[in-house]
Amino acid sequence: MIRFVGAAEDSAITTSLPAPFDKFLLKNGEVRTTWADAETACMALKGHLVTITSAAEQAFVASIAGPDAWIGAFQGAGEGTWFWSTGERWDFTAWGTNQPDDAGGNEDCAHVSAATGLWNDRACTARLPY
Repeated sequence: MIRFVGAAEDSAITTSLPAPFDKFLLKNGEVRTTWADAETACMALKGHLVTITSAAEQAFVASIAGPDAWIGAFQGAGEGTWFWSTGERWDFTAWGTNQPDDAGGNEDCAHVSAATGLWNDRACTARLPY
């Protein structure tokens, strides 16, 4: 599910992109919540926060993300090991400069930065759109 600020109403979108980006749901309005609550909301709709596995997917997500927005990446119990909430392989990254930096020792979730379109680690308790 992609939540898009400014959508007039909930809309199912079909694109020419490869799966899983060929179909998605634009939800009306902006909701800011923790990473865990955002993932739970997506799972209630039988989905997950976005998983980005290629440069093409990264470019697409960065082009529509708007403000800083959660992605499905999280750091496991061992520092430095990242996973996707879908369980897909962690083969592609698009971290911003000097990221992830685990500032404060508690940045275990990731978002797309509005400033750069690249990934940044952030405290999972931060309230961001998704």
